[in-house]
Parts: sequence; C-alpha cells; structure tokens
Amino acid sequence: MTPQGQLVLLEPCDDNVLIRWFRRLVYRWSPHFDQDQERGLTTEEIVATLTHNGFRITERQRSGFIGYALLLNTDSSSLLRTLNTLPGFRFVARLLIALDAFWERIPILRRLTFNVFVKAESVSPPTDSRAQGPGLNEIR
Repeated sequence: MTPQGQLVLLEPCDDNVLIRWFRRLVYRWSPHFDQDQERGLTTEEIVATLTHNGFRITERQRSGFIGYALLLNTDSSSLLRTLNTLPGFRFVARLLIALDAFWERIPILRRLTFNVFVKAESVSPPTDSRAQGPGLNEIR
C-alpha cells in the first residue's frame, strides 16, 4: 500500500455469542470452511491488528443481519445459491435489506450484527516486514 493509502474492509466478526454459534455450525456443516484452521476475528482484534501495522482507523460501523446471512453467503451453501436465483427473489432480497437497515438503526441490535466495516488510512510502515498483528498468526 502506498503511504497515505486507504484500506476499506468489510469482515464478518465474531463479537457475540449468536454469531459465534452460527459460525461454528456453518464451519462444521460446510465443506468450504475448516473449523480446525479458521476462526472468526472480533472487531477489537481487527482494529488492534490494523493499528499495530501502521493504520489509523477513520471509520468503524456495524452491519448485516438476516439479509446479509441469506444474500451474501451463497458461497457456503447451495441452498442459499438456489434461493437467490428463484423468480421473485429480488423482492424478498429488497425486503431483507430493508429489514437489516431498520434493525441496524436500533443501538442494542446493532451490537448483534454479522459484520464490521472498517476504513483506515496508512500512517506509518508496519512494525516489522511480516506485517503480522496480534492474534492473527496464533489462529489454529
């Protein structure tokens, strides 16, 4: 990344018990994930890693509920892929997106979202050439 470059990241996060439970279920069920090699990151781990590697967080938002889960995870389920191709599903998708947007406005529910959106700018080079951060290389 160039100096003063910007990073935009939308990452599923592991910040609450419902998401952790759902993620473990999907990891166990889907052949696309390896529950022994992968785990979700919390928002704080993501922020700490970016900060450790020379980024300044300029924006952080939470998003995604049922609409996100059903519409943007078609890589993990043939059922979700099929649902997204059914006639009339565009109407259902718009309804789910609107429902997510409504729930995201409620502060207590916002804490239960699936994703964190982080915008950061590069302010210094990484602290070492491997650009690793706390918590990321210890995942196993």
